[in-house]
Amino acid sequence: MNHHPDEAIVREVGLRDSPQVLARNAPTAHKIDGPRGVCAAGLRHCEVGSLLASRRTPRMADTPEVVAAGLHGVIVRAELPETPQPAAVVA
Repeated sequence: MNHHPDEAIVREVGLRDSPQVLARNAPTAHKIDGPRGVCAAGLRHCEVGSLLASRRTPRMADTPEVVAAGLHGVIVRAELPETPQPAAVVA
């Protein structure tokens, strides 16, 4: 018998991954606008950064500000040190 879930979660991860390959750091305001655009498009799950030490992920040093921006109704996720799964924060 083939079992399929009743629903699937689509999670945007480009907002987490793409800043790391940029030649320079994107402004925090742009990192906040990205998830807002994703929300406006109907997605409700976004990974926006990492809470690792900023020396390890300097492009994500502002992740706490992005998470704290208050993206109402969106589940915002950020990677935490030494955890296999990102932590979820409902904004």
